[in-house]
Amino acid sequence: VGCVCAQRCAGSRGLCGVVLTGSRPTRTQSWCTMESVQVEMRPSGALARAGPPVVSHASTMHSCRTMVSAAATDPSDPAQESAPWFWRRLHLVDPPELDEEVVVLLQNSRREQRRGLRQSTLSNRFKGNARLESCYQQYTTQLQRRKAQRRLFMCGAVLLYESLYLLFAPEHKHSSLALKVTHGLIPCALVLSAAASLSAPRAARYWRPVVMLTAVIAFNMVVFTMLQIAADASEPLTVADADEVALYQLAWLFLFEMAIALNTALDFLLVASTCLTLHACYIGLLATQCGWLGADAFLIRGLHVTCARTTISHAAGLATIGGMLLLLGARRINRFERLSFVRSFFLQERLLEEGRKIAGQRIELLGIFSDPKMTRRQTLELGLQPLRLGQELKFLVRAIPRVYLELVPAATFSDARASVLKQKPRIVIFSGHTFAQSGPGVHTLAFEQDNSRMDLQSTPEQFVAMLVEACEQDKGRLSCVFLNACLTLSLALEIMRRLPQLTVIAWSTITEDSAARYFSTGFADAIGEDLSASTSVGIDGAGCCAPDVRRAFTRGCQVFCNTGCHFGDPQPHLDAGETLPPVQGTVLMLTAGPAPGLLFAWRLAEDGQELEAEVLDDGSGASHFPLAAGGRSSAEFAMAQFAFGSGSGPPSNFGAAESGSRRDEPRSQTVRALSPRAAAAMV
Repeated sequence: VGCVCAQRCAGSRGLCGVVLTGSRPTRTQSWCTMESVQVEMRPSGALARAGPPVVSHASTMHSCRTMVSAAATDPSDPAQESAPWFWRRLHLVDPPELDEEVVVLLQNSRREQRRGLRQSTLSNRFKGNARLESCYQQYTTQLQRRKAQRRLFMCGAVLLYESLYLLFAPEHKHSSLALKVTHGLIPCALVLSAAASLSAPRAARYWRPVVMLTAVIAFNMVVFTMLQIAADASEPLTVADADEVALYQLAWLFLFEMAIALNTALDFLLVASTCLTLHACYIGLLATQCGWLGADAFLIRGLHVTCARTTISHAAGLATIGGMLLLLGARRINRFERLSFVRSFFLQERLLEEGRKIAGQRIELLGIFSDPKMTRRQTLELGLQPLRLGQELKFLVRAIPRVYLELVPAATFSDARASVLKQKPRIVIFSGHTFAQSGPGVHTLAFEQDNSRMDLQSTPEQFVAMLVEACEQDKGRLSCVFLNACLTLSLALEIMRRLPQLTVIAWSTITEDSAARYFSTGFADAIGEDLSASTSVGIDGAGCCAPDVRRAFTRGCQVFCNTGCHFGDPQPHLDAGETLPPVQGTVLMLTAGPAPGLLFAWRLAEDGQELEAEVLDDGSGASHFPLAAGGRSSAEFAMAQFAFGSGSGPPSNFGAAESGSRRDEPRSQTVRALSPRAAAAMV
């Protein structure tokens, strides 16, 4: 049977509807802006003949919910024909097929057990993650401690009844008062005191050992006095009386074990330990009463009483078998409780994570884009073109899931600082120009002013201080900084000197705008794949998994090479008058080494698949640049040497923005660096 629900909301445009098809009972909810809707349901076979369903508006009130229920049953279903209605009502018979939701739930539970939880077969505890086990114990304490306290009060009431019966029963009038108090009143007072102590804040943390010790002590005080009380009630004490006492002791053993296993909410390992202790006490008691410990008989008031060993052996066997069955049932109950907790835990984590994503509290990548405006005269004199940051921004939006991405276009330094401190990203990307301030020094990132002109007041020290403040505020969440601008190796070295735990990616040479965009495209694509693949919530509450920056850097280098670009310093070719340099720039990834002050510069190897590392600084103050061997460009390492204070200044060609031809624009070469002359012209 198929049904169609169509509704035309008051004042709305068009018709919205839900079609329900299938041979099984279904139920759906539709939300509407009307107060109530009357919907006509028709069989799916009659839809084409009867036309659209008739919808009548009962009111035009808004902000109300309408719920449409379709509970159609197929009379041809053999399971429904054979099973009486009350069988289905009481769930005595299962449907012939499993619901899809049940199948998915079973698959997810098995996957969780198999992969992340590593639930122990014997103890049921989660060995795969200590935090999950701790959360379960805390959850049990907060949810079950009060209930366990009330159940202890009930057990104390049972013991109180036993003690009162023993005090006032005529057959026990010959027993001493001390024996009666030891058998009933002291265990009752002990259990009630333990229950009352669970309300104290200090004792609440130790409620599990309190319950376990109370059960063991109370059980021993109850059962060890039973034979003496029976001897006082019936003189002389016969073998049959001793056997009857042993069976009564067995009944008390089962009562205490069931109370511990089913009513105290203890973990299965603690339940098993307590029950085994009670069982050992019971076996020891039988051995003492029947002379199994070397004596021929048990001495009661000067009389030798010999137990029927066959009956006692049967009692011990029943205690063992009953205890094992009880433990198996307790283990099964505890396992299902833990699985229910795991599903609720992960569901709650997912809900919280989605809430954080919606609220913008799970930003993994922060993109800062700055492209200050230049006059026509400045463009002609300096040979600089506006950067095509729009395309880079567009691909970043497509590659990174939106909930993990925050963008700051036309960024001023105050905008960038506010976004970094507020969003607490894991990766920070800056795309724009750099310029060299007057005199030798580290190149400065070119932020915009409110009037879209270049901000010449910001300094590299301010940018590094912003990153330091971010790392101190978010407790090490920031892990990578990508400076997608020319000649940023010196700034990257300053960042690594202050924050060696970071990974910094920077261009050691000038680079063409399109080449920088190609690299950032591959880098963002790999980061987006990692963020999209981490759909499950981590148990540590960290949300998605941290992206693999090393893999993203490798992907960016591969995309750079696959688009026809080549690594190298294009500045010597531009100085030689070449309009189309054969190389488009060099990008490096800096990481800290195992020794203090040791830095590694990573670049793509010759095979184009792996990365190779070179040492930038050995910690002694002298910089070594083996990357320059073999005819490779060493300009970037000259800048690194200057940044570490072992050189006289940067090369003269650093920061120069010479005119030339761009690979995809034959009239100009768009680079991402400005010389001091260009910075002065910007003023």
